[in-house]
Amino acid sequence: DLAARARRAPSVSIAVVGVSDAIGIALARSLSAPGVSLRLFGASAALDQVAEDCRQRGARAETFWVDGRRSLAWEIARASGDAPAADVLVVNLGAKAVTGLAEAIGAIGALAGPMRRRGRGDIVLVGDGVGRATTGDFQAAVHRARALQKYGAALRRELRADGDGLSVVVVAPRRIAVRAGGWLRMPRLT
Repeated sequence: DLAARARRAPSVSIAVVGVSDAIGIALARSLSAPGVSLRLFGASAALDQVAEDCRQRGARAETFWVDGRRSLAWEIARASGDAPAADVLVVNLGAKAVTGLAEAIGAIGALAGPMRRRGRGDIVLVGDGVGRATTGDFQAAVHRARALQKYGAALRRELRADGDGLSVVVVAPRRIAVRAGGWLRMPRLT
């Protein structure tokens, strides 16, 4: 359990990309604990409040706004300045801050580079939850979830071949809510 591991570690740095929806906000809050340093990327008006909640739980939290004026890539570059590599990178694909898989891949490339050079870390890719899709965008949600699953598998193979010491986990929240979850063969998050 990622949250439990973060709480046990004496000091851990976690970057959470996509703190813009309920899943991203819940992830940030659940990872908060004394000794945890959070870098929160998001477009939600609640981002500052989420950071304050994380601080009240003992974590150090820094926010990076992603909106029409500042891109995710720009904020990642700003966050990466002198900061040490994150121990854990969580990318929430369903959030407003991450508009698609291509932007998620860009975020992973930028934030995972220092992790690879250090030789250890965890990358957690959180899908946007096919179960939340409306009738109109259900097919697109299924394709995004499947693409994320395939990207995660490819990234896992690449990292294993390079011997970088990084692990990759793909999570699809709420997949049980629709029959398509079985077609995707994605792990269930409860």
